Amino acid sequence: MSLNMYIGFGQDVISGDLTNADQLRAALERALSAFRQTDAAGRIKGMAQFIAQEKPEVVGLQEVSSIVLTRGTPDPGDDAPFVDYLGSLLGDIKDAGGPQYMSFVQPNNTLDGVIDLVGSPEPFRFQEADVILVRPDVPAQRVGTGLTYHTLLPIGRVLASDGTIVNRSYVRGALHVRLTVEGKTVDVFNTHLEVNGPGGIGTPVQNAQAMELLDYIQADSTAGASATVLTGDMNGRPDSLTHNLIAADGFKDTFAQVGQGAGLTCCQADLLDNTTDQAVERIDYVFCKGSCDATESRVVLNTRVPRSTGGGQIWPSDHFSVLSALQFP
Repeated sequence: MSLNMYIGFGQDVISGDLTNADQLRAALERALSAFRQTDAAGRIKGMAQFIAQEKPEVVGLQEVSSIVLTRGTPDPGDDAPFVDYLGSLLGDIKDAGGPQYMSFVQPNNTLDGVIDLVGSPEPFRFQEADVILVRPDVPAQRVGTGLTYHTLLPIGRVLASDGTIVNRSYVRGALHVRLTVEGKTVDVFNTHLEVNGPGGIGTPVQNAQAMELLDYIQADSTAGASATVLTGDMNGRPDSLTHNLIAADGFKDTFAQVGQGAGLTCCQADLLDNTTDQAVERIDYVFCKGSCDATESRVVLNTRVPRSTGGGQIWPSDHFSVLSALQFP
């Protein structure tokens, strides 16, 4: 399964010139306002209930967010979690009767600042990561330290916590977990490639990241592995260069093989408050190459779920998810 959990606000909210304290504070407040409106608790519960029901062996997650109150001290033991997508998802899956998944985490973006989260200004750290979940009955181990792409999209300058001005890019990467499935070795990679953006500004970055990804997979794959599975939000449609590069490397698009319909996965409104489905493109995938056959692939988590408070419904993410059944003959 591939699942973009949605960071909780549009990337543009924290892009641009944030080189003084007022600009940074205003951007953080906009992000926090959007984050609260997008109701992570309700959304994650809806995701967890689906995963608990289907019990996929592997889930590739993107945009897994956390906000930690750092208390202004160097001791990590003083940190207090304020938002924890991964912890909430794992707990909600268990509460819904699902497995206690193993998790493998690849941190990407980190942003430090000060904002009023709990009634008074508090130093905090925001982090976004990619994660692979593996069901506990499937033997799994992480391979290497993961990949951070060299080619990144600049998103502006920001005032750092030490008072300096630094240039920022949106960090993206990939990670690798090795599984044993019915005595066979299966390599699983998960990633989130750059969005095209207005005027296609991110397209060359996305294409370069796709080439880095394929080099990483080739270099990091297990000799003699039966198959390689790639999950992710590729931000590239089936007719894109990114998709063509991945296909040319031998990966089969499982939805294109056995899925029904257009398979659209992106995107809903930033606040997830639209009542009518707005997905217009297919950019989320489960790929497989080697000795593997897709027997089923469908778009899932594509209906609204109950909000955590106040009634009403909300989309579980701005992306729909893809769930594929694979055989390894």
